[in-house]
Amino acid sequence: MVSERRQSLCPRCGGSTYDRIDDHHGRCSECGLGWTSQPLVLGRTKSQETPAPAMRDAAPILDIAAHMQGAFADASFSPYGLDDRWQGTRWLGGTGSSDNEITRLELAHGENPWDQESSQVRVQALLPPTVSLDAATNVAVEFDSLTREQVNRFWMAPGTLPDDVRRAAFPPGRDPGDATAPWDDTEIPVDGEAVTFRKLGGERYWVAQARHAEVIIGIEAQAWSPALTGLVTIDDLAPYLAGSQLIAERGRHGLA
Repeated sequence: MVSERRQSLCPRCGGSTYDRIDDHHGRCSECGLGWTSQPLVLGRTKSQETPAPAMRDAAPILDIAAHMQGAFADASFSPYGLDDRWQGTRWLGGTGSSDNEITRLELAHGENPWDQESSQVRVQALLPPTVSLDAATNVAVEFDSLTREQVNRFWMAPGTLPDDVRRAAFPPGRDPGDATAPWDDTEIPVDGEAVTFRKLGGERYWVAQARHAEVIIGIEAQAWSPALTGLVTIDDLAPYLAGSQLIAERGRHGLA
């Protein structure tokens, strides 16, 4: 759901420009944070997130879907997906874990994840960790991480990043303030209950977030109106499993 590849925002200050030192090293032009690039190595640890399908070879996609199915089954919480106003393809979008506990479930909706113009909606449910810090701090840390992720995705999608949005998400001082202060409020029903989400963006591309029950919900939407968006708890993954295979077939036949 991004345009031609841009470099991600600096994780420290949110800067978008970098000074290249050599082919494998550089630094943020604003805060000087250095980065190192390494050749891609296949394989991942259990703590790393499972990516969404984004390749033409169907076999790896199906392998990833099978892996994700197990993670969805092992999770202690349920994912959220679009309600029946979405009549298109649904597929498994991704999972994440921490300390051997499933903490992230993502469901995706769209006909072609490679098409930057077609409608696509991703809904992730995030379970704040229950160890290390107190509950309120864990939730705050999770929201902070999600906000930076969503602002980065907003930057990498078509459009520009308003400076006040960037500064709120990447505060220069020690006091973080409200990371979504420049965002707007919007009501989105979740299981029939109106929930106030913080939303950034317009009709063409937007992201949103809210706390609901035990989880944090994050939405990323392309060419899909907030007014048409409603979420429901997904207990039956069958349509998403079938959709994952369909997306794999489309990739294999070069429809991306």
